[in-house]
Amino acid sequence: MLFWWKTGLVFCNLKILFGHPDPLVGDLTGNRESILRLHDEARAMEASLLVVPEMAITGYAPRDLLLRDGFVAAAEASLAQLASVTLDGPPMLVGTPRKVPGPRGLRNAVALLRKGVVESFHDKWLLPGYDVFDEDRWFDSGEEVLHFDLEGKSVAVLCCEDLWNGADAGVSGYRRDPLSEVDADLILGVSASPFVSGKASAQKDRLRQVSEQTNAIVAVLNQFGAHDELLFDGRVMVAEPNGSVTRLNSGWEAGMTALEWGNLEAHPEPDPLDELVHALACGISGYVRKTGHNSVVLGLSGGLDSALVATLAAVALGPEAVHGLCMPSRYSSSGSLEDAQDLAARLGMVHLYEIGIEPIHEALRLSLQPVLGAVAGVTDENLQARARGVLVMGLANAQGLLPLATGNKSELAVGYSTLYGDMCGALLPLGDVFKSKCYELAVHINRHPQRFGFDEPPLPESTLTKPPSAELRPDQLDVDSLPAYDRLDRVLEAWIEHGVAEDALPDPDLVGEILPMVQRSEFKRRQAPVILKVSPKAFGPGRHIPVVARSRD
Repeated sequence: MLFWWKTGLVFCNLKILFGHPDPLVGDLTGNRESILRLHDEARAMEASLLVVPEMAITGYAPRDLLLRDGFVAAAEASLAQLASVTLDGPPMLVGTPRKVPGPRGLRNAVALLRKGVVESFHDKWLLPGYDVFDEDRWFDSGEEVLHFDLEGKSVAVLCCEDLWNGADAGVSGYRRDPLSEVDADLILGVSASPFVSGKASAQKDRLRQVSEQTNAIVAVLNQFGAHDELLFDGRVMVAEPNGSVTRLNSGWEAGMTALEWGNLEAHPEPDPLDELVHALACGISGYVRKTGHNSVVLGLSGGLDSALVATLAAVALGPEAVHGLCMPSRYSSSGSLEDAQDLAARLGMVHLYEIGIEPIHEALRLSLQPVLGAVAGVTDENLQARARGVLVMGLANAQGLLPLATGNKSELAVGYSTLYGDMCGALLPLGDVFKSKCYELAVHINRHPQRFGFDEPPLPESTLTKPPSAELRPDQLDVDSLPAYDRLDRVLEAWIEHGVAEDALPDPDLVGEILPMVQRSEFKRRQAPVILKVSPKAFGPGRHIPVVARSRD
């Protein structure tokens, strides 16, 4: 049983339920129906309060949908419909946009729905403008913290950054602090905080600090699901002024989490690699389902990246929904084809196709010969990659499949990829995972297959041990064109994710070789598929680099 230590106030008569509805951005009707189902469950459980996440009405982040004529008005109408069910059921806290006079005319709000009406709002104070966030583009800042009485207990409401204050992302600079206005027994935070590997530890530290500072119990709910590149873990955490922080669920699933004092069950923090698997699988599943697809297709080369993407897709969708396409060339080794077939058997894939690219490759070479003469080097290599891209996209079009690209962050950083070839696809699951981490993740899955629904290690051992190669010319290896991945990735991670100065980067002998490659490849990244974000700095909306620039002098 939890006690508020300052006054001895007992919370054991409160049952607060945190809902994880997995909203679809812009689907106001579907999102409302999901919340109504959670409210029916909360009523049956005789809850004191149902809490759903930031922007649960619209999904987060709605971005410029907020500027579309009638969108916010429709969201407000949906909110009013939700309020009506609280006439004979528990009250709700629901994240929603709302119109309010001001420079932008909108607020990112949390509505208190009670006794059949929209009773009051908390308007988000702190509007992040870093990384993937651009909230002050759409919203005006709030002015007051919502306080309300819940069965004799004083409750304050904060919205996401109001609570985190940039601490979980290592940023600072806000001139206002909503905590200065909080005077409550219990603080409830509703959040849409995107997943980043390792961020949970910083959030726990921040919750501990807030609870000690305010002398209140703090409970925070994060959104669950995937929206484009953003992933949300759905975690619920509770902090007490004595310094303890309890995680109430494992996350990564829709449904409900109960905060029922006297019956608290703590969940340990998951293994970071387990969490990364769940995050990437959530991203694949969310993107596929929310774009109206059921199945995916990808090229299977027998190499690590395609094997790992296929494995993650099998975790996300089931192996029957994963279509693999082997496309051997004159340079493909027999072992690569055997490894792809072995992978498909281990995963339980029922859709595996083989189409040799030699006729296409030769036809393209012959077509270019009158203009170029001999077709060789990078030109010839890219013809092969683009032939494969055409076949993957053709199968996707013919069977209504969503195509997955299989590149990793290391390749994307230095341009070791082919536009309209291996970069073809709608989603790039490993685009924020360095090659070294891909190996680590694959080995981890093989060591613990049952954690991810497999009876045996899903990736062939030879896939993990053979030297990486694109197999686009005789005896080709990645190290012919790139530094060894462990050295490459140390430099890239420091430069891209942590902003380390050039003269302080590790492995200085490589810096002059690697950084120009990163700069030259920006135009490729602008044309990349959607990249699932799992690091502090992913390629995509949170990284604003000019395509044409002199970034090094």
